[in-house]
Parts: sequence; C-alpha cells; structure tokens
Amino acid sequence: MIKNMTAVLLLLTVLVGGCSKDKQQSPAFSFTQPVYFLTKQATLEITIYSSQPAGTDLHIPFTLGGSAVNGIDYELDQQEFVISAGTTSGAISIRPKDNVVEQREIRLELQPVTGYSFGQNKVAMIPIETQELITCSFDKDKYEIKTRTDINMLLYLGTRAYSRPSEEVAVPFIVDPASTAVEDEHYRFSTTEKVLIMGTASSRASIGVTPVKVEEGKNTLILRLAESNRYLPGLYNQVTITLAD
Repeated sequence: MIKNMTAVLLLLTVLVGGCSKDKQQSPAFSFTQPVYFLTKQATLEITIYSSQPAGTDLHIPFTLGGSAVNGIDYELDQQEFVISAGTTSGAISIRPKDNVVEQREIRLELQPVTGYSFGQNKVAMIPIETQELITCSFDKDKYEIKTRTDINMLLYLGTRAYSRPSEEVAVPFIVDPASTAVEDEHYRFSTTEKVLIMGTASSRASIGVTPVKVEEGKNTLILRLAESNRYLPGLYNQVTITLAD
C-alpha cells in the first residue's frame, strides 16, 4: 500500500514538474512597457515583443478601451499586432487628433493566442496630451482673385493672437456645396489636403488658390471652416472667393 502510494506520488511529481517545465518554456508576448504617452503633435509607436522568434507571421489582437475616443481624440487604424516570421517584435501607430479634454487616456489589452502566454505587460495605458482650443477666422469674408492668391486665416488662443507655433498647424476646411466653381477645372489649391497651414515662422494660416478658367456663372468658390473639437469658428468662419478675369 505504502509502496503504491509512493509510486503514485512520484508519478504526479514527474507529471507536474513536466507540465511546469513545458509552461515555462512556452513563448510569451508582452508590451515593451506598461505606460506610454501620446503627445499632441507626434505619432506614437506602440511595440510588443515575443520571447522567441515567430515561426510564422504571428497575429496578436487587442481590445481598445479607455476614456479617449478613437477618431476624435486620436486615430488608430490597426486592430492587431503582427510579428513577422523570424522576428520578435511588432508595432502599431497611434496619431493624435483633436483631444481637448483633460485626463483622456487609451487602454490597450492583448488577447490570447494559441501556443503563447502573456509576458509581464499584458495591458498598456496611454495618457493623451491635451490640445489647445484655437479660434479661427478668415482675415476677411470676400476675395476677388485673378492670379494665385493666398487665402489667410487668423488664429487665436483665447483673446491672444496665435503665431509662430512650435509645430506646424493645419486647420481643416471644406468647400461649401454652394460653390459654383469646380476644383481643377476652374481653380486649383496649392496643397492636396484641404487644410490651411500655419508654419513655425508664420503669423497666419493660409492656402494658395490659383484660377484656371473663368466661366460665367461658375466663378464662385466658398471655403468654410470644418467642424472640429479643436478649431472653433471666429468672426469669419467662411470666405467667398470670386474668380475674375
């Protein structure tokens, strides 16, 4: 009886020890750190690593949470990390957007993958730096242009004029549907994106408009400040541009 019990105990010890050894040897993945910080200007790269090189491309999904809202406070397109075969790390990119609410943060949590365990950092927290609220006003409500002309916008922080920012500022606008002129047929913008740019040495945001063809009844272009959490309408939130001969 005692001999049988001893044999059973020895067998259990071997099995448990073997399982523990197998568990310790299983590869694990983890965030490289538990906390990151998304500044108001720069794209943030979040990296995870595996304790062993991936045999094939390894897809690691994650859940997205926290008080910050994707598409409003920040932009994140990916839904998983990918560690390519033969490598030990993968990354995603998070871009700041229009976070104007204090103490917003993103929470990323890695999800299980068969054959892998979690490493030290299964969750990453990402506080977001708050953006300033900027009031925007075109410098006047009407332009008449015959050649390439800069359309200007004045920016304000509170009641103070904003100029010479530490980083380039891009204020989004839309072409109002009431416009009769057609882009590329009657006019061209100086940039492909519909934004007015304030450079680091500038005192105003601007975009160039060049007339291409002046046509009766199709010579009006209306620009309007796009809706945004960060950029607020000022005195002139739209401008009418007449293309003239």
